Amino acid sequence: VLGSGLGDVDITITFDDTAQDTLVYRLKTVEVLADVPIDSVTITADVLTLPEANNAEVRDQVFIGTVVTITVDILPLNATNQNYTITTSNSRAEAVGNVVTFVWGATGPGSVSIIVTFEDTTVGVAGVYNFRFTTVEVVPVTDVTVSTDVLTLPEANNAEVRDLVAIGTVATFTVAILPLNASYPGYTITTSNSRAEAVGNVVTFVYGNTGPGSVSVVVTFDDPSVASLEYRFTTFEPVIPITSVIITADTLTLPEANNSEVRDNVLINTVVTITVSDILPANASNQNYTITVSNSRGTVSGNTVTFITTGLISIYVTFEDTSIGVAGVFNYRFTIIS
Repeated sequence: VLGSGLGDVDITITFDDTAQDTLVYRLKTVEVLADVPIDSVTITADVLTLPEANNAEVRDQVFIGTVVTITVDILPLNATNQNYTITTSNSRAEAVGNVVTFVWGATGPGSVSIIVTFEDTTVGVAGVYNFRFTTVEVVPVTDVTVSTDVLTLPEANNAEVRDLVAIGTVATFTVAILPLNASYPGYTITTSNSRAEAVGNVVTFVYGNTGPGSVSVVVTFDDPSVASLEYRFTTFEPVIPITSVIITADTLTLPEANNSEVRDNVLINTVVTITVSDILPANASNQNYTITVSNSRGTVSGNTVTFITTGLISIYVTFEDTSIGVAGVFNYRFTIIS
């Protein structure tokens, strides 16, 4: 009985025959708790999705050699009896603790079950969760071909071969794997640093955190028997030439550039500001230019030209990019008059 609560209690037996020693039995009372049953069980695996348990119609394929760790989550956490064991139905799989390895077995590929058995028979089917599989042989990858749409790849895995590739290049990689029924046809494409970015099979070569330099594109295969392929590159900034430019003046219309037959009249003391605009493409590599005059009949301050004495004179707009004008020069010819 509870009496004054839980604790120590002595039971003493005293005999009428004083020759017999008194016997004292010392005990500690504890409260007897009711069993806490298991409410739910969740069983998962790390490298595959388990088929529906205890369904004889559901039998998933699994490759021989697959190693899977079984995780068993039990609720409530204080359930009284959480004991379970993991076994297999035959030699096509071996269980050590929670780790199951699918193997060739005594008779080769075929049916096998992973069986999780609980001492608490209120869960599963009389305490049993039966996950059914069919083992199959691994078909190894025998050949791999990697190519891209916009560049020829350097020799793979050769540290002495590193091809140049322009920053801004976008290459789509195509990976062909044989045989077509290979068990592990998957692969991933990654890059070695920030000079290239891989999204799926598309690799973009970019400026990166530290500018142009070395970068690798690596193709890694799911089939562990196939070595990764590393393609090495050196990125560089491409020279993007100017394709067109518009040159105007604020107080007059410029004559045709670079035509020695065209020479317009301009009044002495005219002040004109030259505007260079619409340089295309907008990302042209070198957009620098200077404005000068051919002689002392005029002066230049930045983009402003002043005609100061009569006679022949030219305004030169000279670009560092020599792909436009005449070797980078636009020559506008005038005759200064009073």
